[in-house]
Amino acid sequence: MLRRFLPLLMLVACTDPATQQQVDGAVYSWMQCIDCLAHERERVVAYGDAAVPRLRAILLDGPPPAHITAVSAMMQHLAQTAPPGSAPTPAVIARQIESYRSMYRRRAISALTGIGGTQARAALCAGRGGAGTALPIQPAVDSALASVPGAPCP
Repeated sequence: MLRRFLPLLMLVACTDPATQQQVDGAVYSWMQCIDCLAHERERVVAYGDAAVPRLRAILLDGPPPAHITAVSAMMQHLAQTAPPGSAPTPAVIARQIESYRSMYRRRAISALTGIGGTQARAALCAGRGGAGTALPIQPAVDSALASVPGAPCP
């Protein structure tokens, strides 16, 4: 089992903190862009395998808790300041937050597909059945796996 994760561990261990900071910055720029006109995805893909650990974490866990907290606070603020009768309900707020989580995961899938290779495929395989993987992204993971050559998922 350790042998399966050894390349990933080596990559993480060999990535210096400054480079990892640049990778993370590029990944989060891609996750948070609105119009995405500054080639954010292409910058992430250009980092190749160095971006895979962060993308894998996003695929499995979604956005960082601080990002969810910020979106939730914004939605709560909108609910409190909306004119009477037009405030979003708690169910609407919950759907918006789930949509935000799904957007992060879908973008991670897209970047992993663009990177390709053994490590990206392994990350996609992990996202296929990992705990916390939202059911709505399952077709996107399966589609990505179909386009990234490699061994079948375990």
